[in-house]
Amino acid sequence: MQVQIKELIAAAIEARRKSYSPYSHYQVGAALLCADGQIITGCNIENAAYGPSNCAERTAFFKAVSEGIRAFAAIAIVGSPEGEEVTQYAYPCGVCRQVMREFCEPSQFQIIVAKSEEDYRVMTLAELLPEGFGPENLRDGKVMRRQRMNGKKSLPAGALIQACTTNENVGDISMLLQREYRTRCGVIHYWISKKKDSEVTLVFLPGLTADHRLFDKQMAYFKGKYSVFVWDAPGHASSFPFDFTFDLFDKAAWLDEILSAEGMAHPVIIGQSMGGYVGQAYAQLFPEKIKGFVSIDSAPLQRRYVTAGEIWLLKRMEPVYRYYPWKWLLQSGTKGIAVSAYGRKLMYDTMKGYEGQKARYAKLAGHGFRILAEAMEKDLPYRIPCPALLVCGEKDHAGSCIRYNKAWHKHTGIRLEWIKNAGHNSNTDAPEKVNRLIEELVIKCNCSSVNTCEG
Repeated sequence: MQVQIKELIAAAIEARRKSYSPYSHYQVGAALLCADGQIITGCNIENAAYGPSNCAERTAFFKAVSEGIRAFAAIAIVGSPEGEEVTQYAYPCGVCRQVMREFCEPSQFQIIVAKSEEDYRVMTLAELLPEGFGPENLRDGKVMRRQRMNGKKSLPAGALIQACTTNENVGDISMLLQREYRTRCGVIHYWISKKKDSEVTLVFLPGLTADHRLFDKQMAYFKGKYSVFVWDAPGHASSFPFDFTFDLFDKAAWLDEILSAEGMAHPVIIGQSMGGYVGQAYAQLFPEKIKGFVSIDSAPLQRRYVTAGEIWLLKRMEPVYRYYPWKWLLQSGTKGIAVSAYGRKLMYDTMKGYEGQKARYAKLAGHGFRILAEAMEKDLPYRIPCPALLVCGEKDHAGSCIRYNKAWHKHTGIRLEWIKNAGHNSNTDAPEKVNRLIEELVIKCNCSSVNTCEG
């Protein structure tokens, strides 16, 4: 059953008004989505003895369980001090997470923390309670859980969109389905929208350390026009935890497996930064499948474009990231990447997801640069056998992107478009311009015969 996230958030906001919190003066409301489509609400209820107090999340769960409901899909939570506008995300406490673990499948149950119907974050219980202890850990626990479920199943992946928005209006994305794909290294989470008569699939691949939100403006614009796909790349955001024993070609191969499983043919790959490198690896592995390629603030993968010193440094970036203070990394990852207020806010929100986890951030970035260097050292042709476009922000000062794109265009003749007043994330700094360029390339893909571009 398809349920709008906004409906859950609105119910949680209404439940917050019923909060009984005379001691903490912190009001919380929760709205629990049951597998049968019911929405059960709850608020926090405090007690003079403190210990008997109950959180909003548990109130909702206990209400549902007392009515015989045992299968759940998602919960929305809204909380803030009494008498104030909701300006913060209220995450569930450890006890509430454990209660959720009792009844919910960690990889599927989704937790929505919201400030409003337009500003929210979504994650799975597995992300908030990794390596949790559940009924299956006890003797005959699996049998007991099946009995309690009374034959009911939680909603399948994709029944509720897992997305993260900002205060900016990015359009209606309610028709996006969230899916997951299991690999030898971990689970990849991705979002799709299929159009029955679409001749191509637009495949959006975010850059290193960014998540699917990087392409919110593009997904909102192209959804309904074409079949669309975006992922949290392996090891990123909801696609974590992940075993970092994969390389760039594994990412490209997994992408192909996902697209094939979904029946999404004729991919036009739009890759930003690291996503552009994944696109080139895909073209190397599956030249007969790729329909079009758009590089956004990325660079060529061919060995001839980089020096031995650059490759040496790429392999040793993890300790560099570990060395720098988080405050500096946060600033460089926001103001150093984007120019527009929207783009900087988006990257700030993304970076804040790694706060307190600098080692994880350093490992993710270091691994990404290392597999990039290893792919370059293979010295493969990395030909682009389809219509292609290079997009680069005029204010892109991330590494040597401007120099690389000039050389890439010069050696291949691939069209290069400079985006005024845009940084490394030009698709967030100038979304309308970039969307128009992508659409022009897609039209060319539909109308043109195969056009091989030497890399």
